[in-house]
Amino acid sequence: MKKDKNPKTSQVPRTVDRFDLEQQILTCWSMVDDLRAFANSGADTDELRALSKVYDRKFDILFDTFSTMVSEGHFAEHIRQDPQI
Repeated sequence: MKKDKNPKTSQVPRTVDRFDLEQQILTCWSMVDDLRAFANSGADTDELRALSKVYDRKFDILFDTFSTMVSEGHFAEHIRQDPQI
């Protein structure tokens, strides 16, 4: 797992599973709806930059979860079973 620069703000649990990963992917996908809502409400540049920072952090958390799962071997069995991976 990638070390968070500030351990108090780390949002990745010590043990993660595919459900954690799935929830974080779905959370990131909601950004399309958020962007539409911001655009429809006439958001200014500063508001869009703020939203960009929020999603940058969400994708960092998602990648940390994925990295943790790889390092814990969650995908190893699938790789061994599929020679094309």
